[in-house]
Amino acid sequence: MILRRIELRSFRQFVEADVDFDLGTTIILGDNGSGKTTLLEAVKYALYGDCRGKIDSLPNMHHGGKTTVAVEFDLGDKRYRCERSKADARLLMANGSDWDVIAFSLNGVKDHCTKLIGLTCEQFSNSYFTEQKQIEFLKFKVANRQQEEISQMLGIELLASACKTAKERTKASAFALQEMQTILESKDQLLRDLAEKEAAVVQRSLEREAATAAVVDARGKLEKLRPIYGKAEEVVAIAGRIRNREDVGRQLKAELDNLKKDLDSAIAESAERCALDDVAKQYEATNAKHAEMTKLLGKFGEREKLQFSLDQSSKEIEVLTKLIKPDAEAILAKATDAHEKAVSDRGKRGNELQQALTAWHEEQRKNTSEIESIRNDTARLTAELQEVEVAEAKGICPTCGQLLPDGHAPRSEDLRKQIAGLEIRLAKATSDQDALRKEPAVVVNAIAAEKESVVAVETAHAAMFAAKNEADKQRDVNTKIAELRAAAAEIGKKLADSPTSFDRAAYDAQGEQLAELLPRFQRWLALANAPEAEKRSRTRFTEKQAQFEQEKASQAADKARMSELGLDEAMAIDVRREFTQAESAIPHLEERVVSCDKALILANGAVNGCKERLEKWEESAAKIEEHRHSRDLYKEVGDAMSELRTQLNSEIRPTLAAFAAETLMQITDGRYSSVDIDESFRATLYDGDNKKAVISGGEEDVLALALRIALSRYVQEKSGLPLSMLILDEVFGSLDADRKQNVLQMFNGLKSIFPQIILISHVENLTEHVDRILHVRYYPTERLSKVEEFTPEPALL
Repeated sequence: MILRRIELRSFRQFVEADVDFDLGTTIILGDNGSGKTTLLEAVKYALYGDCRGKIDSLPNMHHGGKTTVAVEFDLGDKRYRCERSKADARLLMANGSDWDVIAFSLNGVKDHCTKLIGLTCEQFSNSYFTEQKQIEFLKFKVANRQQEEISQMLGIELLASACKTAKERTKASAFALQEMQTILESKDQLLRDLAEKEAAVVQRSLEREAATAAVVDARGKLEKLRPIYGKAEEVVAIAGRIRNREDVGRQLKAELDNLKKDLDSAIAESAERCALDDVAKQYEATNAKHAEMTKLLGKFGEREKLQFSLDQSSKEIEVLTKLIKPDAEAILAKATDAHEKAVSDRGKRGNELQQALTAWHEEQRKNTSEIESIRNDTARLTAELQEVEVAEAKGICPTCGQLLPDGHAPRSEDLRKQIAGLEIRLAKATSDQDALRKEPAVVVNAIAAEKESVVAVETAHAAMFAAKNEADKQRDVNTKIAELRAAAAEIGKKLADSPTSFDRAAYDAQGEQLAELLPRFQRWLALANAPEAEKRSRTRFTEKQAQFEQEKASQAADKARMSELGLDEAMAIDVRREFTQAESAIPHLEERVVSCDKALILANGAVNGCKERLEKWEESAAKIEEHRHSRDLYKEVGDAMSELRTQLNSEIRPTLAAFAAETLMQITDGRYSSVDIDESFRATLYDGDNKKAVISGGEEDVLALALRIALSRYVQEKSGLPLSMLILDEVFGSLDADRKQNVLQMFNGLKSIFPQIILISHVENLTEHVDRILHVRYYPTERLSKVEEFTPEPALL
């Protein structure tokens, strides 16, 4: 892998930066904090999405903008471009002058880069990319994974996967072999089944020949009867039709007689309606006049009802007016004020009761606490007194352990006095506790006052509720009076529009005349359809008479046709029966032929099935031999790969140690030439043949750098990965001047392995052995960093 270009937009200190890279050794110089590490941090961010700190810290804090990073690099003979932002990423491959997208999305590009380069982000950082302050050897996030990680970097873990696959296939082949051996049929049984199925084919063939012969016989009989069958069908049809026509003729004659009676009746009713036309006109004129007088009578009767309603409303208004009490609202307001005052007083009495209870309970708590404290002190002093009495009995001071002088006042006496004083205090506190168990007078009085306030609230609430009910009644009375007065006014308007007189005699005379004319008028109405009914009856009678004559002519024609055919009905029925029996037998016989065909097909299919089973038996026998061979082959391959993986893993530490020793000799001018790496990949430095138990910070950094470079060489040489780049960030900090120059000279010697080496440092005097110098400068006034090509001035002669 060769780095070709880095493009930054709003990335930490950089607002914008485009930097090209080439082969050889490039050193990036700059002050601390100028952005040297940031420049190459973009490489890991573009490839893996990895960055220092949170991703929200990437945009330039002073200039803002969207953070984007693009890195172009060569891998083998192909060029790639990796672009990444906070929300998206793309991996492109050069195609002439264009770029083809080969991966997209944040995780998609990360996974594709991991496969393309052959290293995870951690593996990349532990080999080819040494970050600032990360020079430690094999520093992985998960501990004790050095062997596994290096094996993956070298591709050795592929052998583990291959071993696993070989074992799985060995197991699968053995299982398949066992399964096939279990289900394999007996070949002798298959041959017996084949002989039975072939005999069944012969039997089905004979049955089909018999069924085919029966069909031929039935069809011959049918052809003999076919010429006369048509005449027989026609004779049977004509005979049935003649019987039906005779029945129809008798029915038509009866219907014709009934229609003649209906026609005579319709003619009589039509004449009767014409005679009643004058009566109908007289009835309708009289009825119209009587209807007008009926409306007038209704209005006159409505006036009496309206007058009664008006009188009733006046009486009800008079009664309701007497119920009005003008002071109901004032009484309600007074009762409401009294209730609110009682509620307020109850709240005050409740607060006073709560305060009295709180004070009483606090006194009880203090008393209980005092009794507990006195008892604890008494127990402590009593225990101390027991110890003191034992010591004083021996003449020893219980405090210092020395012998007591003569006349010394014993400590026990003082303790007894203290205990006696505590017992007096305990007796008083216990007496106070008994007194405090009884409710004090202030609490009793507060409870009584609170109960009185509750009764007062209930009394005031009852009075307020009664006043409210009375006020509601008064509002209802006033509303009802207003409604009655409005209704009375409406009734008065209707009375003004109603009639005041009515001619009852004329009205009754008209009613008598209508009663006299009504029966004849109703008969006239009942005969309203008589003229039309006469027309319909005449038409039906004429049509039915023509139908009767037609039916008589059809009967005569049918009898003539039967005479022409020369068969009577009995002969025709016999011919038709024989023909039908022969015709109906043919489908059943044909079905039997089809059934025989199906049976023959099934029999042939069974024979073919037996033959296929024999072929499959031969194939299964061959596959059993293949599975047996695969099982043995995969087992042999798996064992060989497992041995190869073990051998390759055993070579890792000695090879790394040899590469590291070679690098140490160059850096330290031959002082250190031997390194040992144990099974946990902890490195030990040797000074000659002596193991260095303690090394300085500078020696530790030199050892770590040598191990880092050794690992990069080993991965490059052994894994076959197309990586040709080495990046080291601030690895010169603890090295003296000679060793810095030795390291630079060593890098020149590594160009055959790493054609591109990129160094980052703030040390200025490292430019002698490098091919290119880039200077990163931070401009405080602009608040941004820039990358500038640096060309040192030629030395003076």
